Amino acid sequence: MSLRPARAPADTAERAVAIVETADFHRPLHAELYGVIAALVREGAPHGAAMVATTLERDGELAGHHGIRIARALTDVATAGADPVSLGHYAKAVVTRAYRRGYHEAAQSMAQAAAELPDDQLFEHLLAIGRERRTASRRLIALRAAEI
Repeated sequence: MSLRPARAPADTAERAVAIVETADFHRPLHAELYGVIAALVREGAPHGAAMVATTLERDGELAGHHGIRIARALTDVATAGADPVSLGHYAKAVVTRAYRRGYHEAAQSMAQAAAELPDDQLFEHLLAIGRERRTASRRLIALRAAEI
């Protein structure tokens, strides 16, 4: 039994990176880690926890309080026991959660707009939110139809 965290095969990782965006992550630290992983995958470089840590260290991201927090987040992610074979399912789950979170954010934005915007700007604000939600819906439908 290996204690080394498994990483996804390169072709699977490339497909996941093509669909998941850093904005899909709720926690900024996870978005930051994903950004490093995605960059490594796009470069064709190894993208396991050791390379992510090396990249973070090289870029000065492991210093200070933020560095402690991101190193802890990397350790948590690397030891979570996720199955790299299931990466496609995890990628879809991340995007699905972001999709649902978008509706919560849209509702909050409309509530704030109702309290603060002038009357003549409310409908345009609603339309902008609707267009963004329609784009997100189309993305989710396409993602669910795709094989990852």
